[in-house]
Amino acid sequence: MIDAHIIKKYENFTLDSKLEDDGFILVTGENGSGKSTFLKCIAGAIKQDSGYVRINSRDITNLPIRKRGVVLITADSFLPNLKVQEHLRIGGEKVTEPVKNLLNNMSIPLSSKVGELSMGQREVVAILTAILAEPPLILIDEALANIENNQAFLSRVWELRQRGKYTDTIIVSHQEFDLPQIRKYQMSGGRLIKIF
Repeated sequence: MIDAHIIKKYENFTLDSKLEDDGFILVTGENGSGKSTFLKCIAGAIKQDSGYVRINSRDITNLPIRKRGVVLITADSFLPNLKVQEHLRIGGEKVTEPVKNLLNNMSIPLSSKVGELSMGQREVVAILTAILAEPPLILIDEALANIENNQAFLSRVWELRQRGKYTDTIIVSHQEFDLPQIRKYQMSGGRLIKIF
């Protein structure tokens, strides 16, 4: 369960958004509406001016990034010099069969260097590395746009999260995804509005 109220003031813009939900959450909105800032405040990459962040009733508001139990993935959240298998082991000692099968279906060899993959394949590796780490919360900030057939991939991400200890995942995207398990929100002018 994510329970957050983020207030962050800039000269010409104020983000003032609340979220109390769990599961698979999609946040869409225009450029500059506050989506990425919202995620970065939850992750601790940007310090909010006021408010709180609680994950599964644990207050992480003032904790440093590494102690929050949150993984933030952006389009460049990968280590290019590692092989895919080495990258995945950052997340977990054992690369599970479902992850191997997904990589195989997407034509991503475990022996390839991450930096030699396409942008979409790199995003896949970054997201799967986060899933293997099993954090209480995964934040995906515009890191699906380059993935081929990203709606089918997102459905597999949900399945993989369901197999683990935690399922909470927030996805920020310009793209709409029509999956039954997704709870949809829209960010507009710094305010988060639940659609359904």
